[in-house]
Amino acid sequence: MLLGKWATLLTGVMACAVALFFSRLEGYSLFDIMMLFTAMIQMPLSMPSFLALLNLRTPGWSGWATVLVGLIVSVIVHFSFNVEWFAGLFDYTLTGREQVDLKIAATFISHVFFTGGFFMLTPWLSRTKQDTQEIRQRLATPMSKEEQSPIDHTNGIFMGRALTLLGVLVSLIAISTDTWRDAAIFIGIGGMILACGFTLAYKSSRLHRLATSL
Repeated sequence: MLLGKWATLLTGVMACAVALFFSRLEGYSLFDIMMLFTAMIQMPLSMPSFLALLNLRTPGWSGWATVLVGLIVSVIVHFSFNVEWFAGLFDYTLTGREQVDLKIAATFISHVFFTGGFFMLTPWLSRTKQDTQEIRQRLATPMSKEEQSPIDHTNGIFMGRALTLLGVLVSLIAISTDTWRDAAIFIGIGGMILACGFTLAYKSSRLHRLATSL
C-alpha cells in the first residue's frame, strides 16, 4: 500500500510537470502538442512493447531501462537539436511550422535508432541468458475457443450506422461547393465512408444473427 501511494504521488507530480512544460511552449498548436507528447513520452513507452515480440532474449530489466533511455533521448533531442542549424546544412530557411514538424520527426527517428537500438542490445548487456523456449511455445500455441471472449457485434453495427450517416453528411457538403470538381471530391470521400460504414454494419449484423441463433 505504501509503495502504491508513493507511485501515485510520483505519477501526479510527473503529470503536473509535463502539463506545465507543454503550457509554456510557444508556437505550438494543440495538434503539435499532441504529436510532441507522442514523440517524447509515448514512443519510449511503446518501443519495448513492440520490440519485445522481435527479441525474446531481453532481460527482465530491459523494459524500464529502455523507457528511461527513451526519456533521456527525448530531453536531449528537444533541448539540444537545433533545427535552424540542420536546415542551414542544406541552405534552406524553415518556417515556424516546418521547424516544429522537423523537431517532432527528429524525435521519432532518434527513438527508432537509439531507444530501439538500446533495447535490442540489452541481451548483450546482461550476464544471465534468458530461456525463451516457454515463451516461444506460448506464442506458437493458438487460443482455444474456451479462452476466447465472446464478441459483441452490436458495437460494429452501431459504428457502421454512424459511419454511414457520416458519409451521407460529408456527401451533402457538395451542395455548398462552387465547382463540380470540388463537389466530386466531397462526394467521393463521402461515398467511400458510406461504403465502409454500410459494409461494417451489414457484416456485423449478419454475424450478430449467427451468434444469437446458436
